[in-house]
Amino acid sequence: MKDDICNHLNAQNEVNAKIWAETLINEENQIPCYDIACTMCDQIRGRLEYLQKFGAPKDMNQTFATVIHLDPKLGVEELEVVRNQLVALLGTEFALQADEDKTMINPVVAENIDFAKIEDGQLVYRLR
Repeated sequence: MKDDICNHLNAQNEVNAKIWAETLINEENQIPCYDIACTMCDQIRGRLEYLQKFGAPKDMNQTFATVIHLDPKLGVEELEVVRNQLVALLGTEFALQADEDKTMINPVVAENIDFAKIEDGQLVYRLR
């Protein structure tokens, strides 16, 4: 992808270079979201027995909401299965709220999951 950006810049096609750069930045921003999704699925898996016996504990609401929110945005089949099971457990109202209310989800995910358009002149710093 970085080569594509360079090729567009060399061809004096700054508009396409900017589009590719935005895509690259947003894909890099999603990397921690995948890590968090994996950790949260492990949390849920670790408490399956508790969930089966006692239902959903309140201390896991952020975990449940984050996984539900991430599913349609990451497009991982296994995450869709987990989301469907959580919706069955917690109800569609909880899922709708998780999809709309970013205060319910993990703050790192809330900051990085959505596509952000880079404004003209805005500087973005990345570590190599």
